[in-house]
Amino acid sequence: PGLAPGVNAAAIDAAIECRVCLALNALDGLTRNCDLFDNGVADGSCDAGGLSCQHNVEAFCEGGDTPGADCTDVFGSSDCLPGAPTARCNPISFASLESTSVPNGLNFALIGGSTFEVGEVDPNGVASMECGLTQPIGLVIPSLLVACLTEVGGCDPGVIDCDGGTALDLDTVHHHTVDQLMVLPGSDPNDPLDPQDPLVLAWQTAEPGFQGADCRGVDQACFVTNDPSCTANETCAAMCDVYCASLPGNHTQSDSGCEGFCRGGTTDRELCTLDTECQQGGIANSGDCIGGNPVAHAGSCTCDCLEVGSGGPSLAGAFWCQVGIQTVTEALTGTLCDGNDIITIIGQQCVVRTTETITNTVLYAEDDKDNTLNQFDQGSRISCVDLLAGNTSGLAQAGNQTSYDGDLGDSATRTVQVCQ
Repeated sequence: PGLAPGVNAAAIDAAIECRVCLALNALDGLTRNCDLFDNGVADGSCDAGGLSCQHNVEAFCEGGDTPGADCTDVFGSSDCLPGAPTARCNPISFASLESTSVPNGLNFALIGGSTFEVGEVDPNGVASMECGLTQPIGLVIPSLLVACLTEVGGCDPGVIDCDGGTALDLDTVHHHTVDQLMVLPGSDPNDPLDPQDPLVLAWQTAEPGFQGADCRGVDQACFVTNDPSCTANETCAAMCDVYCASLPGNHTQSDSGCEGFCRGGTTDRELCTLDTECQQGGIANSGDCIGGNPVAHAGSCTCDCLEVGSGGPSLAGAFWCQVGIQTVTEALTGTLCDGNDIITIIGQQCVVRTTETITNTVLYAEDDKDNTLNQFDQGSRISCVDLLAGNTSGLAQAGNQTSYDGDLGDSATRTVQVCQ
């Protein structure tokens, strides 16, 4: 029947040639220059960017009298009742927020979609992998707030293995107060801080002569308002490095911060007790106040650790990646996620995702050594050929995001994003 008037046949042919070339490179470990292959010109017209998928937003009842039935009330599960108290409306693509105050979790449907950018595949079938969001996401907690998640970038790329063999399971460990493991004198006579403890010795080796009971040390600048020479965040980062290295496996620091200090923006390093004190220059350029709103544990060092490859070799098509996310919570007034009625701002976090397994542990939740949160999720891979051809149905990314001293206390949010 031919092409409709105005359709550029050459552009369509080049797009097809591009995807075929990328898929063959991934399948056979080739290194053909696909940018030349698609139209004969090195013009940047063919790379593995521009890939995306929409999340599957279907939801089904679990438990109760109507298991498997379609539902839409993900938060309240009203369309899965009557039934047992455990009846829930579970979305296929979801975020589940858990905290010590909400042990059963709050479920949200993850609308929107994901983007993918695959780097040049090397002869071993391995390439860099970058992920993102197709649009900002708003998670509404009725009668309380809306959490607005926006992609801001700034995170290192992950890895995709088109041939398999690379270990890509993830293990994340979040500790609310690592300084108590290293420098705080033991307040419990039955559990004093042992000066010969390996972690204490490792910290003393890393920072010989360090004085003080937390990440502020005895740096006088850290006790003076608006003194940007305070190094509390840097001290906390050094503590976090020591702590992550002490964990089993091969963990490294992914984030840290000393509570009671601004991080990022024009107020970086300054003292703070409220998020508004660090919000200078608008949301896009704003820093965040580490800790609660107001700060509840000034001087505590929050520490996040990540291990890539915590399990065995992965199969072909497995990947892990990070998405730079800024989270802003707003009151439920006016237009949602419009930058007004702000309650808190959580600065850029590199939120991890994987097609493999991911485990998450939050220790000393609420600054209490007896509070621990544990999570586990599993993603699902597809072949690189399908991914690069845009056939993303069934691809699932599992991830998590943790925050300290938020509106619901310390919280860990599990996410699973399934491409429809």
